[in-house]
Amino acid sequence: MKRSIIIRIFILSALVLTVVVALTQPSSEEQQAKRIPKIGYVKLSLLLDNYEGMKAMNVEYKKDYNAYMSQLQDLEKIIADMKAKKAPINDIRAKEQELAKKQKDYEKALQDKYQPILNKIVAQVDDIIKVYGKSKGYDYILKDASVLYADPMNDLTSDILRYANLKYGQKGE
Repeated sequence: MKRSIIIRIFILSALVLTVVVALTQPSSEEQQAKRIPKIGYVKLSLLLDNYEGMKAMNVEYKKDYNAYMSQLQDLEKIIADMKAKKAPINDIRAKEQELAKKQKDYEKALQDKYQPILNKIVAQVDDIIKVYGKSKGYDYILKDASVLYADPMNDLTSDILRYANLKYGQKGE
């Protein structure tokens, strides 16, 4: 009989202790409110400049740019020859207008071709930053353009660059 009373007291004490502990524990919302957010930042221009996807696009861009520049230089030589040979001013002006039009057309062609590619790369890098942040438990990753001051210890640029280039290499692009 004494044992059964002791067991009942023990069970009652355990139950009371459990209720007290449960009531004194902060809720998950309170715990979340007390948690310090994990924040980092990235130097986006540095990240993009060194991202292998951007480097590959720049190689192609330079090829196209140099091809266009070669054609413009050829036209400039023709104009210089016309001036040296004292060609009629109307003919020289016509060639200069042709040069200006071709220059404008080439700039537009380059922009039309490479702006969508650039937009795609920037979107890829944004997605990579989001995946990296989530996988590393960051609450916020800021772009340095909107940050007035940041401790260099919170600079994630080199880590994200390594991660981004690894992902780029895995895609085999």
